[in-house]
Amino acid sequence: MVNTCNSCFKVKCRSFFDLTLRNIFMLSILLCSQMLIAQNKELTGIVTDDNNVPLPGASVILKNSNTGAVTDFDGNYSIKVP
Repeated sequence: MVNTCNSCFKVKCRSFFDLTLRNIFMLSILLCSQMLIAQNKELTGIVTDDNNVPLPGASVILKNSNTGAVTDFDGNYSIKVP
């Protein structure tokens, strides 16, 4: 009689453990897929004049959008592209 009870307990623990692993697996797939969908790319560069001198304060705007950035002192810019 004691063996039967212990075997039932082991089966319940194993199914609970399997259920927990399944939940963790499904949650990780869900989070990974969300990260892949929500990725934004970053566009970086340097704005220079004809003599390759960096242009600070120049405006850089993505074509056909309102997204833009202003160059820093060294002419560097960074824009997150959706």
